[in-house]
Formats: sequence, structure tokens, C-alpha cells
Amino acid sequence: MKTWVLSKFDIKNIKERTYKSAKEFENNYGLQFMPNGKLILKENESWCPTGNDKINFEKINGKWKRISDSVITISWRKKGEKLLILKLTENELTVRRIAY
Repeated sequence: MKTWVLSKFDIKNIKERTYKSAKEFENNYGLQFMPNGKLILKENESWCPTGNDKINFEKINGKWKRISDSVITISWRKKGEKLLILKLTENELTVRRIAY
């Protein structure tokens, strides 16, 4: 049970993301895994940039589920992803989206 903020996103490989461990979301995208399958996501409020340099974030309630030792699903609103855990240490989490 931990909070993770986005630290690396390769535009060439958009399915893969790396997060670093954090006490809070800070001003960044992130995931917070909580007991009993609860999840909080922090993402931008709008899918479309408004021309501003500043991104407005919102926290969204969701759910997570462990499928196996290396696969989890996350869901929020009417969205969802199946993620393969490529690396998990005390300070770093790297995942690859394998399905919507």
C-alpha cells in the first residue's frame, strides 16, 4: 500500500511507465494503492490541453485487483487497464499496459 508518482514516460513506448515512491502526489500524475482494492488516481482534469502551461489535476477514486504476482488491473470511472509489473522495489514501480 503506497503512493506512486510518475517519474518516467517514454513517448516512443507509451505503454510503459515508471513511478517513484512518494509520501504525497505532489504536482504530478500518480497512483495510490490502498487496502481492500481501493485506488486513488491523480490525473489531468481534461483530456484536451487548453493552451495553458499549467495542468490542473484531479483525484479520482477507483479500484485495483491483483490477478497474479506480476499482473494487476486498475479501474476508474468507465476506464480500466491491465498492467504487467516489470519492476517493483521499495522506491520504484515500472508497469506496462497489456490491455484496456
